[in-house]
Amino acid sequence: MLLPLYSALGAVAARGIARGATGSSPLRLAALNHLRVPVLLSSLMLLVWFPLVLERDPASFARANGLSTDVYLERWLGLTAVLLLGSAPIFFLRARRLGQSSG
Repeated sequence: MLLPLYSALGAVAARGIARGATGSSPLRLAALNHLRVPVLLSSLMLLVWFPLVLERDPASFARANGLSTDVYLERWLGLTAVLLLGSAPIFFLRARRLGQSSG
């Protein structure tokens, strides 16, 4: 069910990254992978905890364990930001190394 969505988003990202780059250059592939991995991990976390993130039936959750669902959306967004921001410096280091080896 999620594979068509993942494929469509991958095609959009590839088209966006392809502007200015031709073929399947190592730098283009690195950029796609440094975008795909954090998005995939973030999507997995959303899939696992979507009832809490989307605050589905918070009263039932609160009755079961006495906790609120108010913090899950912010924590998931924070995790997504950390994953993407953590991937960025690794990509820039890798791009620099790829640029030095090809030039």
